Amino acid sequence: MVGRSEGQQFDLAVIGGGAMGEAFVAGLLREMGRQAPDRVLMVEPVDARRDHLAKTLGVAVRRSIDASVSKAGLVLLAVKPQQFRAVAGELQTFVTAQQTVLSLMAGVPLSSVCDALHCDRGVRLMPNVMCRVGAGMIVWIATSSVPEQHKQFLRASFDRLGAAIEVADEKYVDMATAVSGSGPAFAFLVLEALTDAAVHVGFPRDQATVLARQTVLGAAVLLRETDQHPAVLKNSVTSPGGTTAAGLLVLEQRGVRAAIEEAVLAAYSKTQHLR
Repeated sequence: MVGRSEGQQFDLAVIGGGAMGEAFVAGLLREMGRQAPDRVLMVEPVDARRDHLAKTLGVAVRRSIDASVSKAGLVLLAVKPQQFRAVAGELQTFVTAQQTVLSLMAGVPLSSVCDALHCDRGVRLMPNVMCRVGAGMIVWIATSSVPEQHKQFLRASFDRLGAAIEVADEKYVDMATAVSGSGPAFAFLVLEALTDAAVHVGFPRDQATVLARQTVLGAAVLLRETDQHPAVLKNSVTSPGGTTAAGLLVLEQRGVRAAIEEAVLAAYSKTQHLR
């Protein structure tokens, strides 16, 4: 453990300190105030990651699961789906009936989590990496046994991390894995291509990066603020016979629209095979 007493009480215990677990916790801490790190415990077996989390986030970090996990009101599983069975074997001893277990594992049904940990209070969520900066997207579902007090806390927490949708069917969490979970990588690929294209036409790379980044950011903000269909906004900046029309023609000819749809479908299919 890094810098905490054995009797420390926690609001949240996070099992797994990978990129998504770190992003989720970083986003929460960013919004919860100066004392927030004292309320979070993370468990991470890799020495380098453990040191990084302690230094970057300021939270308590332990090498392995122990009784301190039982002192947290919420337990978040932030491990890879392939690691779940091994982790569950260690964790089930310490999970109590009063705790709510959260899972952000792609492809692992909530019923599997609750069965493995012998718990009734379960929440499955799919956040994305933008939670780190308060601009994330979270899709989530809770079992009927989760107390309203816990759900209210989660709703408030998720709102701090960006936008959240509570769904009534778990299938939508799998769908979100492919869209908002994998989607940032697709968006970064587009941003990379737009940046490289700006360099190709003559911009210095630092200026090209700002140009591409602000263009995509502004498009997303405009879409949110106007609540118009993307096609309407696209058409509003496409003059007949103009430069945008010429560029859009190339994108359609190269099948960019279809490629994005196929990428989402491929990610969704992969989700089904992670179970």
